[in-house]
Amino acid sequence: MKRNTESNQYEITKCNPWFFWTECFFCNHEFRREAGWRFSLQTGGGQLQYSHSCAECSKTKQHLEGNIKTFLSRKPKAPQATPRKP
Repeated sequence: MKRNTESNQYEITKCNPWFFWTECFFCNHEFRREAGWRFSLQTGGGQLQYSHSCAECSKTKQHLEGNIKTFLSRKPKAPQATPRKP
């Protein structure tokens, strides 16, 4: 049995946080009383993590999908070895 992990990997909805400040996932600035996006990502344990994106980072749904795909395709940096003292 095979499963396609690319489909339904995240869901995107439009949001307008009026009362509380919400942090953007991409630029780490907080926003409220303006349009934004709410999306969910699956973590390694299969749980959903909900995040937000401001309208400046992602103007359209297609642009947000592109931002999410580039974030998911990033490879984590390998830890750098500390130089040993002689």
